[in-house]
Amino acid sequence: RRGREITIYVEYLQPSCLDAIMECCSRRGIKVTDVEITSRSGEGFSRTCAVLSLLSRKGAPQDTALSEIRAIEGVLVLQRV
Repeated sequence: RRGREITIYVEYLQPSCLDAIMECCSRRGIKVTDVEITSRSGEGFSRTCAVLSLLSRKGAPQDTALSEIRAIEGVLVLQRV
């Protein structure tokens, strides 16, 4: 079971990115078990960060989902933590 659980850190530009991330996980059979969202802004920029705990169902390809999340327009950073 341990290998099926991962935590990711994501920075993105707009709330619709989080919606797209959640949809991607759902499509790939990955359950989002926890989400922590933090907004950051500074001079001339605004971005939102999220830490997501993910649980892949048996046979669900995590690496494919992570690649798809990286490709979502507006996703700036994706890291496993």
